[in-house]
Amino acid sequence: LPTPVYPTGNGVAATIAANPDDSLFNRLIIRSGQANTLNDLTKNFTLFAVNNDGMKVFVNAASGGAVPLNAPNSTFSAFIANTLPAASAAGIIQYNTIGQKFPAASLGTAFPNFPLTSQIILDPTQPFVSMPIFPVRGTPVSYVNNIPITGVDQAAANGIIHHTFTIAAPPTAVLKTLIAAEPSLSYFRAAVARA
Repeated sequence: LPTPVYPTGNGVAATIAANPDDSLFNRLIIRSGQANTLNDLTKNFTLFAVNNDGMKVFVNAASGGAVPLNAPNSTFSAFIANTLPAASAAGIIQYNTIGQKFPAASLGTAFPNFPLTSQIILDPTQPFVSMPIFPVRGTPVSYVNNIPITGVDQAAANGIIHHTFTIAAPPTAVLKTLIAAEPSLSYFRAAVARA
């Protein structure tokens, strides 16, 4: 078999690190421990990244408002580096990473959004069972899950970077949980149980 020819240049994480407006997302990548993975030039990635303004929105929410939106970048960076759990940072980076190159033109345009597999493995015994992420190309706005995409197709040696308004996160509740928590749906719950 011929030896594969791998690209040269900056990987996805190094491309993020080189952009001053992505410094807080770079801090998140460092906290996650995923930099070496994202810089592996033998692999391809699509990364949904967030610029500093979007990371401030995320950190403000993640800190419960303790880090105000008008705080200096160093305060946001310190929260990510010292307070945000490393496992949470890893989960965020893995959820916002797809293990293939998907330029914006290749994203679907139809509803419902076409699921792509993130880097979060749901069952360690089944490595191809990953948590889905749902990007869609729209006019005038494209989305990943319910987060607007603000910039597309920044090239890295081993992938593509799309920027989003803030962190795209998986759903925190399933439909069954929402239905169970709603008092006005007791008859519906009984009907589902009966069926």
